[in-house]
This record gives sequence, structure tokens and C-alpha cells, in this order.
Amino acid sequence: VNKSILDGGGSGRVVEARCGYRAGGIDGFVIRNGETGIYCSLFSPTIANNSVSVNTQYGIYCWDSSPSITNNVLSGTGPYGIWCEYYSSPSITNNVVSGNGLYGIYCYWEASPVVTNNTVVGNGTGIRCDMSSPPITNTILAFNGTGVYRSGGSPVLRSNCVYNPGGTNYSGLSAGAGDIRADPLFVNRAEGDFHLLPGSPCIDAGLDSAVPAWLLTDLDGKPRVSGTRVDIGAYESQPPKTSIADARGGTDGTPVSLRGAVVTAAWADVLYVEQPDRACAVRVEKAGHGLSVGQIASITGRMSTTADGERFVQATSVSGAPGAVLPPLDMSLRSVGGGPTADYSASGGTGQAGVIGGAGLNNIGLLVRTAGRVTFVDPGGQFFNVWDGSPVKDSEGREGVRVYAPGLTLPGAGEFVVVTGISSCVKSGQQLYPLLRVRTQGDMVAL
Repeated sequence: VNKSILDGGGSGRVVEARCGYRAGGIDGFVIRNGETGIYCSLFSPTIANNSVSVNTQYGIYCWDSSPSITNNVLSGTGPYGIWCEYYSSPSITNNVVSGNGLYGIYCYWEASPVVTNNTVVGNGTGIRCDMSSPPITNTILAFNGTGVYRSGGSPVLRSNCVYNPGGTNYSGLSAGAGDIRADPLFVNRAEGDFHLLPGSPCIDAGLDSAVPAWLLTDLDGKPRVSGTRVDIGAYESQPPKTSIADARGGTDGTPVSLRGAVVTAAWADVLYVEQPDRACAVRVEKAGHGLSVGQIASITGRMSTTADGERFVQATSVSGAPGAVLPPLDMSLRSVGGGPTADYSASGGTGQAGVIGGAGLNNIGLLVRTAGRVTFVDPGGQFFNVWDGSPVKDSEGREGVRVYAPGLTLPGAGEFVVVTGISSCVKSGQQLYPLLRVRTQGDMVAL
């Protein structure tokens, strides 16, 4: 969860595993800024769950070594993402290899790695085989200059997605049995999100018999076969969550497809949607979404979590239809935010955390109305605190709940106001504190 950073300082081998200097497992690190990220010689460690990036020559280098290379993200290295040489036959499984200058995976001089269920994107050449015969199965090779290049050896290709528009799919060999040549439909290739969109031709298109028996999960730790057949690539598609409650119960990255939710707040790049029965709601982020309060929204995207601990949908598409404005729920200030949802798990990354001292049901995301006396006004004009005698304080120890209203005219200290806004949260240290987000000037009414 909290990865250690191993930085090479611009030169040398950041991690070295060779005979006499043995590393049994290299697991869970950020490895960067060397000449070579991980160097293996005559030794075969387990290399798993690492981020390997910004090395000037090699991400992972194998010489007469056959490590298990699983669940890593290798990106932005100089010429070579993974280099396999001289009888090296590592298993290369569930990795993303992207943005490397010359080659994503290079197999040289009788090196025959077993390449299964990887996503190799945006390299000069996806996989190059020189005098090597690797089996390459269930792997996406997309948006590279060349997909697969062979110069000697007999690579065996089966059930891959090879799609390299503007370049070459195959050089020196032909398509393998079950290979497809179609856009894999990534969620957001520009941002490095290589999950598969619904409708991707890679879904249920892989070869089940090629998946190792020990490979039970994908790069996200999700079940490997969620459909009728294994997917092609490092990520297995998951059935989207279709209700707000289920969506918030999913981990970050969980696909979401919401229909029939009502928009209760809308800013330029952020909106909130709520079930018509007002049972639960969720924040949605989509630049220039164009929706307005009262519309019925259709949203697709993936779950994520803000830096302040609020679950939200990072939307890939939104649309709206005519609807009706929902009224707010009335509550005391001690109830704003509420406790955690029943499915909340800090270690599992599921559900919505509650606020410190939160009472009752979790209501983060819902449109609520409350009232009280203004106890503090931010000199910068961004927020004020409102208090009704409930035992609630903000992160600075001031009485009341913080009301966030940037760009609006704030009430004065000592005034009594009725406030309508979105129940939200702000993080300080490891605690969440309640926050109200008002939408317009009319959401603050003096008594």
C-alpha cells in the first residue's frame, strides 16, 4: 500500500539480483531513475507488483535468468522495457509495458520467455524476437510502431490483440491462431488507463488453456475470468456496477454504469447525482459534462477516491434527460456526513468512510439542509462555519461544520442561517471532517 521508492540517482543498476547477491523477491517497490531498474544475472527472483520507470536503458534486464515477472507496470524507460538474453526464459504475466523508446519486450539469443496476458502499448516495437521462440498469448500489442518483430527463431502467437495503426502489426511472421486486429478500446490511453471499455473486442477473447493455474487474478487483483472466457490483456473486465450503493462498495477502478440518477449539484467539471428515493448519492467528475440540476443522468466510468477520502465516479461519458429537482433532506449538524457505510473497509478500499464522530447513516453526496449560527468566517472568503449546538468541530477545533462557498457572499459571524448543500468531507491527517458544499447564493438564507 505504501511503496518504498528506490531511486538510482541517474545511473547504475537500482536493484541487482545475481549469483552471490540473491534477492528472493522484489515486490511492491517504485524503482526508477537508474540505467537499469532491475538487473538479473544467473538468478531468478520473483519480480511482482512494482512500478519500474524512467531508467535510461533497461526496465528489467535478464541474462541467463528466468524470474517470474508478474503484475508490474514498466513505463518511460529508454530503449528497453524488458530485455531477455542468453537462455533466459522468464514468465512475463499481467504486466503493463508502455512508452519505452525502442522495444517493450526484447527476446535475444535463445531467450524464450512465456508471455501471457500483458498489455504492451506505445513502444517503438511491442515485442522483438531475435533468435528466440517465445510463446506469446492473450497479450495486447497496440499503438506501437510495430506490434511483433521476428528475426530468427519461431515465436508462437495465440489469441493476441495486435493493433498498431500507422505502423506494422507483424514483421517477419504472420498472425497467430485466434489473433485479432482491432482497437482494444482502452478507458483512457492518453492518461495511461489501459482497462477495457465495455464492448472491447478483447473481452472474452483469450485462450483459457494458456492461463497458468496459479494466475487467479489480474493486475488489479480482480478475478481473472469474470466472463465466459479469459480476456486479452493485463486487466480483466469486470461487470459494471449499476447502482450508486454498489458502485461506492467497489474498489477504485471498478467499472460503473449508472442510469436514472438525478443531478442535485453541477459545477463546471463536477456534479453530484442521487437516487430518486434519496437513499444515497455520489460525486461524479467529468470535464465539461454539460449537465444541470434536475436532469436524469446516465453515467459510465470507474470508481475512484479523492484526496479528501470521498468516493467518486471518474466518468468517461455522461448524458442527461429531462427530470425533476429533488428536495434536500433536513438534518442536524451532528448528522452531516454520518458514519461509514456497511461495506466500508479501509484495507480493502471499499465503501465510504464516515466522518469523525459521525452519527447515523452515511449521507456523503446527498443534498441536505441544516441551520445554525455562524461561528467563523474565513478571511479569504472561501468558507464559514455554522453551528447548532451539536458536538461537532472542524479540523482546526472550531465549533460547527465548515460550509464551502467560494465565489459567493458569505454571511457574517453571529448570523443565523439556513444552509442547503451537498454533504461532503475534508481530510485532515487520517480523519475525515464533515463539509457542506453550497451551490448558489440562494443556498444560504438568513433567519
